[in-house]
Amino acid sequence: MVPNPLFFLFISVCLSGGMCSEAQGTGKQTACGYITSMPSPSELIVDGEHIDITPETKFAPIDADSSQDQGPHRVEMHVGTYVEIQGYFEKAWAIHAQIIRLRDDRHAKLSGLGVIDKVIARGDEPVFQADGYRIRITKASHITLPDDLNSLESITPNLWLHYEGIRDADGVLVARTAHFLPARIAKIKAIPNLDSVPVQLQPPGAAQPAMEASRPGMVKVGWGHAHMLPADEALQTRVQRIGNRMVPAYQKEFPPDHPAKIDFRFYVMEDKRREDLKTLDGAVLVSTTLMNRLQNDDQLAAVLADGIARNLQQQAARMVKNNRIVLASLAGELVGQFVPGVGLIAPIAGIGPAQLEQTLLEQRSRVALSLMADAGYDPWQAPEAWRLLAPKKLPADTSTLKYPERSGYQLNILGLQYRRLAMQVSAAPAQDEK
Repeated sequence: MVPNPLFFLFISVCLSGGMCSEAQGTGKQTACGYITSMPSPSELIVDGEHIDITPETKFAPIDADSSQDQGPHRVEMHVGTYVEIQGYFEKAWAIHAQIIRLRDDRHAKLSGLGVIDKVIARGDEPVFQADGYRIRITKASHITLPDDLNSLESITPNLWLHYEGIRDADGVLVARTAHFLPARIAKIKAIPNLDSVPVQLQPPGAAQPAMEASRPGMVKVGWGHAHMLPADEALQTRVQRIGNRMVPAYQKEFPPDHPAKIDFRFYVMEDKRREDLKTLDGAVLVSTTLMNRLQNDDQLAAVLADGIARNLQQQAARMVKNNRIVLASLAGELVGQFVPGVGLIAPIAGIGPAQLEQTLLEQRSRVALSLMADAGYDPWQAPEAWRLLAPKKLPADTSTLKYPERSGYQLNILGLQYRRLAMQVSAAPAQDEK
């Protein structure tokens, strides 16, 4: 079967964590997941599990039939690598690793579609940022351009790139194919409360001469309850400053009436939820509960970046709807139908709702990391943010918290694409901006 032309939401390998097999036999242990810390050459931490490495520990690819001696596979390990470990408890708190199998995500074939939000380099081998990847076009890449463009020098942000390729040693995706598409944003007839959600938003107001305090605001999304927007100028200003700093530059440059313009707005609301309120109209609303969980501006930026990425996903659905014929001609057939709104896509053949939702989450997580890095925030704080937001109640010792699946996926992307950046940022949590 010819690949689905709407394959931009799916990559050729699943980067989500797999399932560990059950321990077999007395004393035998298994562990699997993403490496979350490497305190020393002889110790790994895999989502809270301490793993001891000895000279007898063997390494192998995750799909190999037999293990190998220590060698290149050990060198390939880094924070974010997905591993499966077999061993036994030599200590009460650590698994003595006999075999460590590593998943090779560095050489995975990747395919997708995303808006170009940044031109990183021009020249004979230009590099574009799209879909959370840095994508290099080489002389060997098979490219197609829109009818009104005649060279790669004409490519600008807000065009869309349908790509396929493999990462190089620096984490840059080298494109085998690169199809550039115009940003034709479709005008849709939205189904109320499904494809579009009405938002009533009254921002907090400054204190009037006759008033002693500022006036709180209000927001109501769809048929939900109204939420108060606190009249805390410092709090609201902080959220707006961080959010606006991450809005892609090309979006800021659009005039208000441009069809691709998203009216991004950022507010704090009184609510107990631990994630932002989903509106899909450019409004990103975070709760006071969420704000109290996060430790610094970098972690808050991770949540706001996810809200920005979600709105860009919504725009992607509208864009693909209008370019359906073009995309179909690239791949030869169309097996899926985009639907703007909450779901973004109707079920595609062989893809279940849970897998679709997970793939959308991973796409947002990638894009959010690139938005953070471009704005000068530390993307390595993103996995920590979602770890702090995951439990209903925080334990007294937050170091015991497990990493949720979203954090694990982001650690994987960070290890593959942002490893050099990790060497430049401080290991200590960033301080809140004043």
